[in-house]
Amino acid sequence: MDPISLILFIAIGGIMIGAGVHFIPVGGAPAAMATATGVGTGTAMLAAGAGLTGLITAASMSGQPFYIICISGAIGAMIMMGITMLIANFIYIFGVGVVPAASKVPVDWITKRNQEAYKTPGTEGHGVPTTSFVSGLIGGLLGGFGGGLVYYGINTAVNDSTFVTDPAV
Repeated sequence: MDPISLILFIAIGGIMIGAGVHFIPVGGAPAAMATATGVGTGTAMLAAGAGLTGLITAASMSGQPFYIICISGAIGAMIMMGITMLIANFIYIFGVGVVPAASKVPVDWITKRNQEAYKTPGTEGHGVPTTSFVSGLIGGLLGGFGGGLVYYGINTAVNDSTFVTDPAV
């Protein structure tokens, strides 16, 4: 693989991972205390998780065309993100005792349920409501697809290179 293509694969993959972060429902410390919606962790952790999960699951399709490798990465990262948000919801619902609700929208656009009725006064919502869950899956898709692109670029460059196989001159 020529260096320009390698740089493009890595750069586009990194941009997709970075863009996917904006869809992932990260609540940080307030979410850990159930006073804000999202998963109670940091943005960098979930971004790295989506990208690295995409990279690792993309490796399971090594030798396939790049779009198969990237789709594999996207599916793996979506599964990881879905499990993370599901477990967070289990903790919020059964551990803390709050219903997933968001205060940013009056009505959940998927379930059509009123959010104000379930939100605790003085909070920004809690848990991972359906809208945030779907958004997180989209973020996992973008992050995993980007991780797959990075894997494909690096794997192709390493396999096509003669750096290791050529004798020293």
